[in-house]
Amino acid sequence: MGLFDRMFGKKAKKEVNYNQAVFSVKQIFQGAPILLVIHDEDGEWQFLTGEMVTEADMMLVSLADMLKRDASIRQALDIPLGSSATRVKEGDTWVVEKA
Repeated sequence: MGLFDRMFGKKAKKEVNYNQAVFSVKQIFQGAPILLVIHDEDGEWQFLTGEMVTEADMMLVSLADMLKRDASIRQALDIPLGSSATRVKEGDTWVVEKA
């Protein structure tokens, strides 16, 4: 527990790096919804449709680009390393699954 936690009894919000490179797929930028968010053990983010994709579908974009596409993914940015969040359709509540 850090000094902030001891003083105020809560965790400080982590800073969001909007320029961070994240993985996504071209289908999302063609209109498909983001239905799967993965925060892998290495701290990398993936924003996917939940459908099977190929290597040719993959894109490297900024987190800011993803938030412009769908601001509701901000709700999934608190998931811990090694976890994923899914939803059935755009606008639904994210369901977090720990690895």
